[in-house]
Amino acid sequence: MTLSTLTRRAVVFGPAAALLLRRPVHSAPTPSLAITDVTVIDARGETERGRTVLISGDRIATAGDCASVPIPAGVQILPGSGRFLIPGLWDMHVHLCIAGASALPVLLANGVTGVRDMGGRLAEVDQWRNLIAEGVMAGPRIFRAGPIVNGKVSDPLQIAVESRAEGHGAVSALRTAGVDFVKVHSAVSRDAYMGISEECARGGTRFAGHIPRAIHPREAADAGQSSFEHLYTLFDGVLTNGVEESQLPQRIRRFRESGAEELFAGFARKGSAYTPTIVAEHASLSLQRPQSSELEKYCSRLAKEATRQLQEKYGALITGEYVSRGKRQLEEKLPLIRMMRQAGIELLTGTDLGPSLFVPGFSLH
Repeated sequence: MTLSTLTRRAVVFGPAAALLLRRPVHSAPTPSLAITDVTVIDARGETERGRTVLISGDRIATAGDCASVPIPAGVQILPGSGRFLIPGLWDMHVHLCIAGASALPVLLANGVTGVRDMGGRLAEVDQWRNLIAEGVMAGPRIFRAGPIVNGKVSDPLQIAVESRAEGHGAVSALRTAGVDFVKVHSAVSRDAYMGISEECARGGTRFAGHIPRAIHPREAADAGQSSFEHLYTLFDGVLTNGVEESQLPQRIRRFRESGAEELFAGFARKGSAYTPTIVAEHASLSLQRPQSSELEKYCSRLAKEATRQLQEKYGALITGEYVSRGKRQLEEKLPLIRMMRQAGIELLTGTDLGPSLFVPGFSLH
């Protein structure tokens, strides 16, 4: 497949993924591409074999049975026999400034047609976004937060707020900068968090991110936080205050048995989504890249350096007991995802792409 094919806004074709709208757009111009005899897996997971899909510009004009969809003369044809066409994928938790620009075409080649950047340098991300929009660079659609709002600055991609007024000010400044949403992190104080929530509500700005340690998850949903990130942030504060590390698995089990259903029902009522980032939960147990070494070429030098720094900072903590304890905790946390699904919470796929612990696109799969 050529790079020009990958830059089409309508479709990424092949066993990996492709963008597909179920209903035809009748007002589309003359088709320029026909994918024939392909197996379509739509957004509901239904499989339809022997389909022809006609593409017009950046829209699907027609999708139907091969026998019922005539192919206009002069249209480029991609034979789809033995191949699949599926909706474009989203990685809803990435950090592109850590992963590097080289991650963008690799994401697209894996059928990831959209990403949600959960914290980065706005000018850098916007430069890439503009190049993609102009067709100069191959990459997914980017929905971005800009710098992360936290209670302290732990890296250059964060800004610190301590008071309600500073929470107001941070959101106002980010809105002026044109962010798509605001990202909050774990160390935000109660006052600052409420200020962030108030200013977001006042200006119609979404906010998402970690469940801050000072805030009960129920309060975060009530405050309008649109999505919660990582399973571990559910147990990083109020729900486990005073619980020793060795007792966390039992505490998580008790929460599943009493408390989880009520909390998740509240999340669903408020429309708060959850991004479990399960692949990141696994990676944090070892700080080792889980994929085979042949995928190393898809990770930038910047991403590899980020992993090296993490290993240097936290490597000594990764003892046998740490890994064993982490696995026990994860075993207790994973059933919560099914409970969220049953409660009607919208689940989002995300990897925490950035360091080379994760490979663009491949880790999402």
